[in-house]
Amino acid sequence: MNETGSGIDAYAILRGLSENSRSIELKRIVVATPGQGLGRKVLPEIIQIAFRELRAHRLFLNVFEDNARARHLYESLGFKYEGVMRQAAHRDGVWFDLRLMSMLESEYN
Repeated sequence: MNETGSGIDAYAILRGLSENSRSIELKRIVVATPGQGLGRKVLPEIIQIAFRELRAHRLFLNVFEDNARARHLYESLGFKYEGVMRQAAHRDGVWFDLRLMSMLESEYN
């Protein structure tokens, strides 16, 4: 909730929690007001939950290739570039490349 108690400031969707692979996908993170530093504040908590509480071996995500701000944030938190998924997302009639990024348990520790 935000300071006024009137709503949610951010949320995240994690996938793969019931799989035995211990590979968890950060499918989506949404912040109510982008550009205010909330993503940078919330992401370390999500990473900690993934590795410490959910016992992930690998945490991975996809980010739009043209989203330099998000890519920079993920890299600054320790995510590594794995490759490009060419034309993997369709938005407003246009195909976009996605960058695959991940962090391993050993890199978190």
